[in-house]
Amino acid sequence: MLEEQDNHIKPKRISFIISKSKFYPYIISVLTITISYYFSLHYVGGDQLHYTRFYNDIRGVNIFSAFIMYRNYLGASEPIYFIIIYLVSSFVDKNIFMALINGVFMFFVTKLLMLLRINKYFILTLLFNFYFLVLFLAAERLKFSLLFFVLFIYYIQKKKTSFLFLILSILSHVQTILLLLSVYINKLVNSIANIFIHLKIKKSSYIVPILIISLIVLYILKDHFVRKIASYSGDGFNIHNIVKPVIFMLFTFFIYKKKLLKIFLMFLPMIVGSYFFGETRIVILAYFLFLFLSFKESSNINIFIFLTSIYFIYKGVVFLNDVILYGTGF
Repeated sequence: MLEEQDNHIKPKRISFIISKSKFYPYIISVLTITISYYFSLHYVGGDQLHYTRFYNDIRGVNIFSAFIMYRNYLGASEPIYFIIIYLVSSFVDKNIFMALINGVFMFFVTKLLMLLRINKYFILTLLFNFYFLVLFLAAERLKFSLLFFVLFIYYIQKKKTSFLFLILSILSHVQTILLLLSVYINKLVNSIANIFIHLKIKKSSYIVPILIISLIVLYILKDHFVRKIASYSGDGFNIHNIVKPVIFMLFTFFIYKKKLLKIFLMFLPMIVGSYFFGETRIVILAYFLFLFLSFKESSNINIFIFLTSIYFIYKGVVFLNDVILYGTGF
């Protein structure tokens, strides 16, 4: 009788131990919320002056006047970030809300990386990775855009849901189109070739609708793009802006030695975008593309991921120290 009871109990214990891995995304999420909220209380300078002012000043303002304030305060036109902030600013403190968004972002990043069987300790290090900290504390519009982009990838098997998140991503920060082009540029080239050479369009193809929507968004926000390009071209375009994306491309070359042309095409939108718009925000996308391609090839931590992780953790610690000392990480 005792032996029978033991046989029934052991599987439950084993099941409990195994199921603990399901809690890991929640653990990462809680840690993210705690860390980002603490440092957000100290991050009061730089772009956060404008973000905080906008968040507080639109309370009680009608939506049309608030959108004008959005363009004046942040120099932005993408509607999704504006709509979200307009809806929540009257009810939730900004630091609390952004910390919660950071938690949701890292929850799905963790779930996605775990699906790819990425080392859990590596996922933990992302909490102090410089580029992730920039998203947590500084680059608010880009953070929302990348959250929706992660959801787009996570729900890629559910086409309608995935497509919705893709649209939300682009309409949160239009520069995400560069990441989209990078991920799909090889398929896009093949699809265009099929259309013009073989006069064929695959009914199941994701590419043509994505291209059409991207072009529509670019047309609607063309004035925003012109202003951005004009602001960066005032002192002349700087070739040094492309250095960091090119470095990430070279690292990826060493991983995909037999697919150099495909890798070059994938990084090309990042390189061109960095040249015209500056590398400040776009280099984050180039880094994420490098991680994506590295882990797509193998779930193991290669030498390039290891070295860049050490470097960006160091930069992350310096960034947080500057936040405490000066109220900004830059």
